[in-house]
Amino acid sequence: ILLLFVSGNSELYLITLLCASLHELIHILFIFLFSGELSAINFSIIGADIKRRSSLILSNIKEAVISISAPLFNMILFAIFYNFSGSYKCFSDVNFTLGLVNLLPFYSFDGGCFLKYMILSRYDEMKADKILTVTSIITVVIFCIFNILISIIDKKIHSSFLLCLFMVLSLVFKK
Repeated sequence: ILLLFVSGNSELYLITLLCASLHELIHILFIFLFSGELSAINFSIIGADIKRRSSLILSNIKEAVISISAPLFNMILFAIFYNFSGSYKCFSDVNFTLGLVNLLPFYSFDGGCFLKYMILSRYDEMKADKILTVTSIITVVIFCIFNILISIIDKKIHSSFLLCLFMVLSLVFKK
């Protein structure tokens, strides 16, 4: 969300909030479909944190589906509205950005959570954490190199550098 807000395009603000809200609603829908219960939803400039009641433990596969459902939904909305123009084009672009970023295999993104639960279906927690940490580091390095190359080609710094910074700091101060 932060990336889209720093773009300077005022049309993006409401569309971004709408797309992010739909994203989180899809997570909530799948939590309820799997008989989960919510205890809190916390919003911040980097997204939402959905807290569930700890009394219900879902299978790793169900957790993986919950994690991947929202970014896939964003990508479906992107595909549906891709050929439209005006505000619909903006809606499509925002959904693409939210979906793509959340699909990255980075530990705190939906793609990273999906990967973790898929790994946990075969390995223990310690092995899954190691694999996810290595995958997250590789993702950050590739993403940052890609951003540097794009900035060199375009001769300007893009707002996606904020995402690079966020990812690096998240790894450094990982809980």
